[in-house]
Amino acid sequence: MNTFGWLIFLSSNALVIALTVVCFIRVFRSSEHIHAPLDIDTRDMDEPSPERPDEW
Repeated sequence: MNTFGWLIFLSSNALVIALTVVCFIRVFRSSEHIHAPLDIDTRDMDEPSPERPDEW
C-alpha cells in the first residue's frame, strides 16, 4: 500500500474508534437510568388474523 492508502486507512480507523469512545462516554456518564423495558411484546404468540395474510 502506498502512503496515501495508509493515510486513508489510519484516519478512517481513528475516526471510527473516536466515535465509539464518544458514544461510550455519553452512555456511561448519562444521569438517567438506561434500560430495556421489562415486558417486550414480540407478538409471536398471537394468532394470525385472517385479514392480514402477511402475518402468517
